[in-house]
Amino acid sequence: MKILKHIIIFIFIIIIFYLSNKIIFKKNLQENYLTYFLPYYSKESDNLSNFYNNNENNLNYFKKKFNYYILRYGVIKNDFNFSKIIVSEYISKSNLYRATITEFNDRLHGLEELIDNKIDFNLNNYSTVIYFSDTLKGNIDNVRLVTSLYNLYIYIFTKKNYKIYNLDNIPFGCTIGILKYPSVFYLYYNKFFTNLGYIENTDYKVKFYDIIDDLFKGFVNNECQLIIFADVFPSINVIKNLNRILDPDIILLPFEITKEELFLKQNPQVFIDYVDLNLLSASYLPKKFGNYEYSQNKPNLKMAYIHKILLTNKNTNPKYTYSIIKFFFENKQYINNTLIDKSYKISKIEIDNTNIGYLDYHEGVLNYFYDIGLITNTDNDNCRYLYGKMACNKENLENNGLLL
Repeated sequence: MKILKHIIIFIFIIIIFYLSNKIIFKKNLQENYLTYFLPYYSKESDNLSNFYNNNENNLNYFKKKFNYYILRYGVIKNDFNFSKIIVSEYISKSNLYRATITEFNDRLHGLEELIDNKIDFNLNNYSTVIYFSDTLKGNIDNVRLVTSLYNLYIYIFTKKNYKIYNLDNIPFGCTIGILKYPSVFYLYYNKFFTNLGYIENTDYKVKFYDIIDDLFKGFVNNECQLIIFADVFPSINVIKNLNRILDPDIILLPFEITKEELFLKQNPQVFIDYVDLNLLSASYLPKKFGNYEYSQNKPNLKMAYIHKILLTNKNTNPKYTYSIIKFFFENKQYINNTLIDKSYKISKIEIDNTNIGYLDYHEGVLNYFYDIGLITNTDNDNCRYLYGKMACNKENLENNGLLL
C-alpha cells in the first residue's frame, strides 16, 4: 500500500508540474507577443488587425519581425537627455528590441569609439571631425554621415563700453572668454579667429571657464571683453544668465564681417541665419549700438551656426542607417513636438554639402535618399515633382505623367 501511495503522489506531482509549465509557457508567449507588437502600434498601423483578419496567429512573428541586435549610441554627457528621447521614440517605431546609450566626457573619445566600431552611432559636430583629422592627423576613413540633427548658434557677447560693434574691429590685446573642452566651440575657436584675421596671443588672449555660469560671471566682472560659445537658440542657459545679470550694457553681436564670402568658403561647416531677439530674454530689447538698432518690432539679428551631426561607422549594416534616416524624415514634426526643450529642433532632412572633403554619407542613407527622390541618376527636370516622395526613375515618372 505504501508503494502504491508513493506512486500516486509521484504521478500527481508530474501532472501538476506539466500543467504549471504549460500555463506559464502560454503566459510568457502572450507577454512576448504584446511586447513585440507595441513598437508597431499606432493610429496609422493596421498590423494588429491584419494579424487577426488574415489568421496569422500561427506564424512565428518573433523570429520573423523582431530584431534583437542592440544598437549602440555614444553621446557627450550634455546630449544624453536629448538622445534618450530620440532613441526611445526610434525604438518605439521600429522592430528593434533594444538600444544602449553611452555617455562620454570627451567628444574625441566618442569619435574614436565610433571609428573602432565599438559604437554604431555618435552624436558629434564637424569641428570635432575636422580637428581630429587635420590637427591630430587621425584617420576618419571609417566615419560616415547619417544626417544633421539640429543647429548650434555662435553667441558673441560684449558690452557697449568696450565699443566692439562688429567682428572686424576687435581691439588689440582683447581678452576673450571661452568654455573649456569638451565645449562645442573649444576645438574650433582658433580656426574661427584665424579666418577672421586674428592671431591668438598676439591680437587676442583667451581666458577659459569651466561652465557657462562662470563664463558670464567672469564677463560681468570685466575679466574678458568678449565671450563666445555655441548653443541652441534660444538657450535656457543664456536666458537664465541674462535675467540674472539684468545689465542693459550687454549686447549680442551680429555676425557681420567684411569678408563673409571668403570666411564661409574657409569654414563650410558654418551657416547664416536670422534669429528673433524677442526669444532671447524679455529684458534684452531694445538695443542700440554702432550702426545697429533692435527692438520688439525689429528683432532679427544675424547669427552664424553649425550643425550637430549624427555619425556612424562605414561598416554599420545599411538597414540600420536606412531605418534611422527614414525615421527622422517621416517623424521630424512629431519629434519636435515631443522634445521638452523646443530649442532642440530637428532640422529639415536634406542633402548636406558641408561634408564635402570630410565625410561621405553612409550607404543606407544614400539608398533612402534615392528611394524618396532626394538623389537620382535620372536626367529629367520633372524629378523635382517627386522630390521627397518617391524615387525619380523612368517607371515613376511615367506612372505620374512626368516622363519627358
